[in-house]
Amino acid sequence: MRKQVPRVCVLILAIASLGWAAGSFELFKRVSVPGTGGWDYLTVDEAARRVYISHSTQVDVIDADSFGVIGTIPNTPGVHGIALAPEFGRGYISAGKADAVIAFDLATLKARRHHLRAPHQANLRYEWR
Repeated sequence: MRKQVPRVCVLILAIASLGWAAGSFELFKRVSVPGTGGWDYLTVDEAARRVYISHSTQVDVIDADSFGVIGTIPNTPGVHGIALAPEFGRGYISAGKADAVIAFDLATLKARRHHLRAPHQANLRYEWR
């Protein structure tokens, strides 16, 4: 329960940043995120109004407006970073304990395939140029 309170506070701050300009932040709602274990990075998709939360062995996807759970991307052991490539309808998850990057479909949240990579990588970043 102790880990859930900070996780929820960070989630609220991430969601709050979607529509507000730089300024002061305040907690306006607590949201329970299902599952056990710790969390790591948050990724916000402002256009799709989604928040992706790396959560131990899964990625939880939360609606930024209703705060409801949209879905879960399971089987991502040691998940850290989540990168989104909306131009291609894909996202990528770093699964540190599997030494892999897992590609997934942004519409269905279904994993597409595993891409092996260097061990112990955490953060992912995507920039369209």
